[in-house]
Amino acid sequence: METIQPAKLSISSPPPRVKRKVKEITNPDQEHLISGKIQCYSPAILKNILFYNMIPSIREVEHLQAKLSFNDFDNIFVKGLKASFARMQKQRSVKFLSILIDCLRSFLRFSTSSEAKKLRVELKSALAYLSNAQITFKSNNPKRLNQITFKSKKDGISKGEGAYACGSHVISFLSQSFKGKRYNIRKILTEGVVRHRKLNHPTRKTLSNIEEILGPINPDLQMYNGWITEKANASSYPWITRFYSVLKKIKASTSGLLCCQNHSLMCRVLSDKKVELFDSEKSYAPSTKNNILQRVVHGSGFSKESKPPTYKVQTKDGAYHVRFANSYFAALFLSIHLKINYTWSVNTSIIFVPVKVIPSLN
Repeated sequence: METIQPAKLSISSPPPRVKRKVKEITNPDQEHLISGKIQCYSPAILKNILFYNMIPSIREVEHLQAKLSFNDFDNIFVKGLKASFARMQKQRSVKFLSILIDCLRSFLRFSTSSEAKKLRVELKSALAYLSNAQITFKSNNPKRLNQITFKSKKDGISKGEGAYACGSHVISFLSQSFKGKRYNIRKILTEGVVRHRKLNHPTRKTLSNIEEILGPINPDLQMYNGWITEKANASSYPWITRFYSVLKKIKASTSGLLCCQNHSLMCRVLSDKKVELFDSEKSYAPSTKNNILQRVVHGSGFSKESKPPTYKVQTKDGAYHVRFANSYFAALFLSIHLKINYTWSVNTSIIFVPVKVIPSLN
């Protein structure tokens, strides 16, 4: 049996948020350059660039760049924006469109104005629409159970007892799927709570670290060597880029825990490079009913890749198990549906922990 790899990763509360200097959105009629910190753009300018014929013209790109101060051209978000604009000039692509939107959404975190907040929500809703359209399979959860709402009188599990057991729920999912059992969210959550109880926490509502979850109390699952982590400067990038940088490094036929902020979920890359995700909590994406992409994307040249979503994952659905054609679309989904906060990004790292099931103990 493979021994457990020593590690220091802990699924615990992030450090205090780093304070940032904030600027209001600039006046769209203001043409002169302002040196200093990052400038944000008016919602009108961004919407025109994003959604006018779906691809910005050269003039629109120049207008956007003119709004930047000289010092901002070395900023990582600006570089990402410029690269995305250049690529979108050449092709119509869900991938580049979503990168561009996420760059803008990241950029707007530096403003606290109400208009910036509204635009962030609209951009997030547009990304949710794109991400749901990339789901190729979704398991059924008819009673919309999740780790917080789940309870079982038969097993003595009270409502909310599994709220802090996301890592144990992932282990439960991996164990049951290895045995060839059909997806059953009630059985997964029940076993997850039972495993969490065995961790001997002072209270059951306690966060766990990886060494505990994959320690002696769960000998049927063990860690592989070779954790995948982000680069040191990754916290400066938009979330899509960050998730993709980790997911694309996962080898085929590998399963494990994907950890971000205080949460763990199951991530599996299949032999054909398709990606499966299981989250015992729920989606935190906004409603996509009235977002601007849904109104204009069809008939605009994106219809082939941006088909209406066959499957949708919404907040009310509860725990979800979904599959994607590749790592990029899984990263797009995670950047929207996970409960992640841009203001925490500087204190957050995304880590993938490979896990194997021990057949003799199942």
